[in-house]
Amino acid sequence: MSGPMFEAESLIDLERYPVQEPKSGPGGSLESRCQATIDRDGILILDGFVTPDAVAALVGEARAVEDAAYFCVHRHTVYQTDGADAAPEGSARTRLVTSDKGNVAMDRIPRDGPLRALFDWAPLHRFLAAVLGLPELHPYGDPLAGLMINVNRTGEQLGWHFDNAEFAVTLMLQPPESGGAFRYLPNVRTGDAAEEAAVSAVLDGDETGLINLAPSAGTLVIFRGRDSLHCVAPVTGSRARLVGVLSYAREPDQRMDSTSQLLFHGRVA
Repeated sequence: MSGPMFEAESLIDLERYPVQEPKSGPGGSLESRCQATIDRDGILILDGFVTPDAVAALVGEARAVEDAAYFCVHRHTVYQTDGADAAPEGSARTRLVTSDKGNVAMDRIPRDGPLRALFDWAPLHRFLAAVLGLPELHPYGDPLAGLMINVNRTGEQLGWHFDNAEFAVTLMLQPPESGGAFRYLPNVRTGDAAEEAAVSAVLDGDETGLINLAPSAGTLVIFRGRDSLHCVAPVTGSRARLVGVLSYAREPDQRMDSTSQLLFHGRVA
């Protein structure tokens, strides 16, 4: 096949989200509104970012490669450590939670498919950089983790955590039948005693201030997960939760270390 079957322009609802327009036009107005929202809330939710026809194509692609996911169970603290920190027993820095999910790696996702077309589209890179207040963004250079499809089947979840990356870009492909809500406590990472108290309260089951989201298929979410505690609740039902993860970085050719590749993909590339 000589070229991509899909063009990003045909996948995105450009009337509602004119991300390709110059800053002097509707695109600039969209960028300003979106930047203000994420600066205020730490999250930007763009419902219906891709069209219904695009959702159908994206879901078909995701289901076709779902069985290529590498599944792992990871015990970790909310700070993505093994809990061996020099902290008092019972501290939020030592308490372990469980994440179990599958990852379809980038090299298992068709190069000529719709998800890759979105990931590679330069106008989307410029839009995301503008919304995040960055001079530019580059596709994450890791051959496994640059673009992924997260798979959560019944009983699987993502435990409470803060992200190591400063932001995440995800596209809901297929919500589960039930469960699988994205839950977060915004802007809690303050580096002081208030943070310890807030994290401990959440781990103890206190739901005060928690926000629950159940994005519909086709929703693009930009999230500053390094500052907000978050999780994905256990999925129930026979339909998997499928989410596209589009990773970008400030500098080109950024990669995972081999230990992380082994943990999340079962191999090194």
